[in-house]
Amino acid sequence: MRRGFERVIAPQLLLALLLNVAPAALASSGSASRLTKQVVAALNVTQLQYKDWAAGGQDALSYVAQLNANFDLKDTRMSWRFVGKFAFGQTKLDGESLRNSTDQIDMDLSMSYRIDKHINPFIGATLRTQFATGYDYRKKPPVPRSAFRDPLYMTQTIGANLATEKYFRSRLGCGFKETYTRKYTQYSDDPRTPEVEKRKIETGIQSTSSWTLKLGTQLVYNGRLRMFSTFEHIDVVDVIWDNVWTAQVAKYVAVNLTVNVLYDKDVSKRTQIKQSLAIGLTYNLF
Repeated sequence: MRRGFERVIAPQLLLALLLNVAPAALASSGSASRLTKQVVAALNVTQLQYKDWAAGGQDALSYVAQLNANFDLKDTRMSWRFVGKFAFGQTKLDGESLRNSTDQIDMDLSMSYRIDKHINPFIGATLRTQFATGYDYRKKPPVPRSAFRDPLYMTQTIGANLATEKYFRSRLGCGFKETYTRKYTQYSDDPRTPEVEKRKIETGIQSTSSWTLKLGTQLVYNGRLRMFSTFEHIDVVDVIWDNVWTAQVAKYVAVNLTVNVLYDKDVSKRTQIKQSLAIGLTYNLF
């Protein structure tokens, strides 16, 4: 009982520290804080329509709306960083109802303190879920598999920054990974127990690395690799690897190639891969 209590309370204490203490410390640090921010909105639309087309075809309409946000608040020693990725898209084929094709809520919050050039301890937290109900469209009729906050993935980590350059960041630490469910308990339930668990808390090692590469005057690659391994099964690594290549072909028009790689043994024993290529409107809100 005591161990279970500690595993539930400790992640919440780390999260409260990150959300409350870090901004307050920056505000009262006495040195001038610098805030850099970037929020980019994008909308990609694809439409196909056929009339008397001899070769055949099927009408289709799809869209993806995205919002990417980056905030960095820094002073001489302390920094507070937020990265958010939000996306939702649907596809409609002729004669069929709308189907969700993209659904993402992904937030990463961290606070670090610079002791010297090579020592930068940090605390961090992440949250992942989706906006709408997700379905397995391979079934007839489609079977719901997930929903908003079901599952909800959260992590809290304490460790050290290994690299803090503008174009490459990397951090390594120990912490908690939590999975919360309500209806779709296959993501949190332990099949070894008779009870149905709606909450799963794991402790382990987490690594997060992100990088930005300019491949040309109008071509940029952004990547982020997150890995988590529990202390109980240190040889099994959960992987989330996001890759985005962006070509800015005009002031408000961009081409995006996105490749997402996901491996989580608790969800699927196979590596999941999602790829999309889209052209659409993009606008820097600030």
